[in-house]
Amino acid sequence: MNARTARRLIGLLILLISLALLIWGLWPLGDATRSLLIAPTQMQLPTPEGWIPGLMGII
Repeated sequence: MNARTARRLIGLLILLISLALLIWGLWPLGDATRSLLIAPTQMQLPTPEGWIPGLMGII
């Protein structure tokens, strides 16, 4: 086995490990994907009085 073949094998091994980790990272978890039913009454934007005082404490 010469250096060129060894480099190709190491490169292929790194590529396969990288692809396996990429697929594993993108695979959705079973308990992390949930569908929630939200009533239309809960779909309201907050009033300015509700979020401006919170931002004033940050600034």
